[in-house]
Parts: sequence; structure tokens; C-alpha cells
Amino acid sequence: MGIVATEVQEILPGVFRWECFSPEHKVELTSHAVLVDGQLFIFDPIGLTVSAKQRLLSDHHVAAIVLTNENHERSADEWRKETNAPVWASAEAKLVLENVNRWEAGTVRWNSWEIVPLPGGAGGEVALCWRERSLVVLGDAVFNLPKYGFDVLPKKYCRDQAMLKTSLLKLIEMPFDTVIFAHGTPLLKVASVKIRELVDG
Repeated sequence: MGIVATEVQEILPGVFRWECFSPEHKVELTSHAVLVDGQLFIFDPIGLTVSAKQRLLSDHHVAAIVLTNENHERSADEWRKETNAPVWASAEAKLVLENVNRWEAGTVRWNSWEIVPLPGGAGGEVALCWRERSLVVLGDAVFNLPKYGFDVLPKKYCRDQAMLKTSLLKLIEMPFDTVIFAHGTPLLKVASVKIRELVDG
């Protein structure tokens, strides 16, 4: 993955976001870092300029690099080499990257995160929920892009879109305020309500 973002935004206290348009994928690729108990968890990372990365990492240890599905290796290997942090993904994600730590089927808790599988989406699709902050991290299951709007992953990219919608309804059984996406702008208020309206609509 050769694209490189030039700046990082702190969209909420301890929640950081960077994004860059990918000509190859013809869509914006969004990455996040979330600070939990003084440690950063990096989600679906694309590249960052040296100065931006230094600002992000200067005061924080990286606990893990997290891939929300098998399509999001992006620049994970580069980040792993620079930070010495382990890469984590679902056991079901088929990855080119080697030496990846896996959550086995049935894993519910991991550090401060709740792991929620989203069958029907991309391979190994998961959501990660930090209930203490009412925050959910999504990969491809839902996006919020200026060009394409707020929507569920299209059928042609899903293993089973109807199953994915059922998975999302299970995810939102416990409401949450904030969701951040691997593609697009976060929802910072009543996010689970908006996802329910999207799926039901």
C-alpha cells in the first residue's frame, strides 16, 4: 500500500484519524488510533508522513495493530516494523501478511475491547467495541463517504449482505454513541440509532 496521509486529526480526546484517497481502490481509505490506558491501538493503518507519524507516536506506546477484515492489510507491515507492535486479526481473515496474531472463534474480550464478528461482510470482518467510551470501530461493513453516502457494504463485496445486516442488528443491540469507519467520516452521536435506521430502511 503506497498511499500516505499527511495529517492526523484528533476527532475526540484520544481518538485519532487519518485518511487518503486511493487511486487503486477509487475510494478514501481511513485509519484510526485509539488511546486506551496510555496505549495506542492502531486500526487498518495506511501510511503517514514521517512528521505526522512522529507526532502521533511521540508520547505513546503502540499496543497493537488491528485489521478489521482480510482486505485491510494496507500498511500494517510497515507500522509493525516501525513500532514492534503485534498485528491482530480474526482467525477467519485470509491474509498475505505472515506472523499475525489471531482471535479464535468465540473470543469476546481482548484487552479493553469487545470483539464482535460480522459474518456476511468481507472475510474475517469484525467490529471492535470499547463500551467504556461507547465507541465502535467498523471496517467495511458500513461506510460514510462524501461520494457514496452512508450505507452498508454493497452486495458485490459481501459474502452475504442479508447476513451482514443481521450481524449489524446484533451489534447494535447494545447502543453506542460513536462509530469510526475504515472508509469515511465518523458518526459522533447516536451512531447505533443511525445504523439501525440504515439497516431497517
